[in-house]
Amino acid sequence: MMARARAKTKEAPPFPGREPVLGQDAALETLASAITSGRLASSWIFHGPEGVGKRTTAARLARLLLESPCDPQSIEDFSPPNQSSTQDLIDAGTHPDLVLITKEMSAVSQITRLRDKKQMDIPVDLLREHMIGGLVKQENKVFEPAVYHTPALGPRRIFIIDEAELLNHTGQNALLKTLEEPPPTSVIILLTTNPDRLLPTIRSRCQRLAFRRLDEESMANWISRSQSDNSSDDMSWVISFADGSPGRLLFALEHGLLNWHDVIESGVSALMDGRFPAEFSQKLSGLIDDFAKAKEKANRKISKEAAKREGLEAVLAMIAGGIRKRMHEAIERDDHVTAEATARSIDHLVEAERRMGRSLSQKLVLADMTAALGESLAGSG
Repeated sequence: MMARARAKTKEAPPFPGREPVLGQDAALETLASAITSGRLASSWIFHGPEGVGKRTTAARLARLLLESPCDPQSIEDFSPPNQSSTQDLIDAGTHPDLVLITKEMSAVSQITRLRDKKQMDIPVDLLREHMIGGLVKQENKVFEPAVYHTPALGPRRIFIIDEAELLNHTGQNALLKTLEEPPPTSVIILLTTNPDRLLPTIRSRCQRLAFRRLDEESMANWISRSQSDNSSDDMSWVISFADGSPGRLLFALEHGLLNWHDVIESGVSALMDGRFPAEFSQKLSGLIDDFAKAKEKANRKISKEAAKREGLEAVLAMIAGGIRKRMHEAIERDDHVTAEATARSIDHLVEAERRMGRSLSQKLVLADMTAALGESLAGSG
């Protein structure tokens, strides 16, 4: 049975790869060429912004590789067949040669300690259970190295690790041993928004494939396919916030980020006018706390820290969007002083995210960030 949380829980979405991949022609051409030439690398890193098609592309690649034989036209179009026994198994989550590893799989792990653990990262024991094998000492369980098993139905086994940057140091070193001696019949795909968080030795042993934000035409095409029910008034700001990422657009709609817009926009405007809104950091902290509570309510296994980090990232992205908008406006009117001030202020957002990563007080970090932004932006509005 396919080693994936989705096969055991009703809440998870169906396996991706049926929907088209838009705006990533270069990546698709690279993969199609590698399949056709017979020189497909055994290990890949798909890297790029969140929500631009990395996971869908990996799923489509898996669907093509597991289809045996696969029609050459399907490979050229990078489009798996609509109907076949292989695709039916993948859709059902029961294909024995396909494994998608996510942090959420801990909730249905055979390892008791992982089931009880909050979902913050991808533990090494989850890799042992579903991929690399080995002994889990705390529970005296030994898992077979599935990555070295002979494929059950086709020529290959496919292992996809989503959010690979969440592998800790121990997990990455354990994975490295597999990448150093890659199994001849397995393909390993790491998906990440932050390849720099992967060990250099891992990056050097994988073929890297870059994914970029969608251009306006591709984004408009995607919106027309999937968002026809949303009003144009709601979509205008959300499209701007998404910045070429369908995943980011869906995130904004799902979590009601449009309701945050007035709070953040008015705060940034005040800072640029030289006013210091004392309550701004408190309002930001409240938005993050409410976001985290909603995430925890929807998924009891998610950690409060992970939920707050996700909320913080959304807040910082919205502030950055407002600042960049003003920077571009300053550039258009040849106001280089304001343009430079707004550009420099982005560093304060990066610093805030770094400090939160060190588990410092959220309220303190946001208060310090607001003060720093005020000093950088004062009078530039």
